[in-house]
Amino acid sequence: MTINEVSSIGDALFDLSGSTKRSWTDAEFASEVNRLHVPIYAVAPSSATVVGRERIAGKQLSTPEPALKACYVTLLQDEIEQLSLSGHTITDRAA
Repeated sequence: MTINEVSSIGDALFDLSGSTKRSWTDAEFASEVNRLHVPIYAVAPSSATVVGRERIAGKQLSTPEPALKACYVTLLQDEIEQLSLSGHTITDRAA
């Protein structure tokens, strides 16, 4: 079975469901990705923004970085799990 190198999660689920002859949910897919340690590379939506975060004098400061564009990111297992649970994640590995 081959899933396109670049697919939406919906397209991947469609292909996976067709190949395995059973329906897959987002949660099942994310669980198997985590279990098998499959690397995931994400394409950020055009509305995504890069935010710089730093701790100064004990306070967490977030500063928008409009000059930096969020295009591609590499996600680790914990970030994939967070993404599957809440629909968003934080990473510092922009490509």
